[in-house]
Amino acid sequence: MSNPTSNYGWQMPTATDLVTDLPADFEVFGQAVDTALMDLKGGTTGQVLAKASNTDMDFVWSADAAGMTNPMTTTGDIIYSSSGSTPARLGIGSAGQVLNVAGGIPAWTTPAAGGLTLLSTTAMTGSSVTVGSISQSYKNLFIYIKDVTSAAVGAVTLRMNGISTNLYTDHRIYYAAAGVQADFTTGSSLFLNNANSNVSNTGKFAALMTIPRYTDTSMIDVDIRSSGRDATAGILVSFNLGRFEAAAAITSVTINTTSTFSTGTMYIYGES
Repeated sequence: MSNPTSNYGWQMPTATDLVTDLPADFEVFGQAVDTALMDLKGGTTGQVLAKASNTDMDFVWSADAAGMTNPMTTTGDIIYSSSGSTPARLGIGSAGQVLNVAGGIPAWTTPAAGGLTLLSTTAMTGSSVTVGSISQSYKNLFIYIKDVTSAAVGAVTLRMNGISTNLYTDHRIYYAAAGVQADFTTGSSLFLNNANSNVSNTGKFAALMTIPRYTDTSMIDVDIRSSGRDATAGILVSFNLGRFEAAAAITSVTINTTSTFSTGTMYIYGES
């Protein structure tokens, strides 16, 4: 018997072997196969066969995925690496939660509420209305005045932090009876209306002031949109990009009029 298999060298009978030699030949062959496949025997449920060394036919039974045990138990669970290489289970979060990182590991968290928060509601009375102690906990500030009338025709202006020096700059475009108008002014306040849409008792005035990054201690821009009613020209609209050049965050706002407010409400909102 001298007929080794190509890959493993198992001895096989040859064509010239005597019939009486076949039992011994197959015994040699069978023992070689049994010895070579010995590592395939055994193992337990769920284990996988892995190489024990670079030697041919040298195997070992081990836990699935090189020792990893699936920690998941519930639909929606996810696996993350704990302590470097240990698989850990993160249970499914609640509706609306987002995946975040807390203490160096993933965690489900409820996102902070966004949108607008009403900070104050103030009636428009007298010639000046001030709201102070504005929270600094928001990103942007919105001031909305509506249904404003006054005892007589008058301009409406905005001041911040009680500052009345020439730190305000207006770039205005407004629509009046004569058509589109524009002007540029620097003074002690920002105009909320234009010369042709002064607040009066003949119609109601409204203005929306947007102050992005109002907590910055640097130059602050103010976007102003307003609408009013002139006694003869009807509804008039004004767009104003104002600038406040004081190096301080906005903590208070004042709405002034050259007349006296009769009606109106001021709402202040903070945006998260």
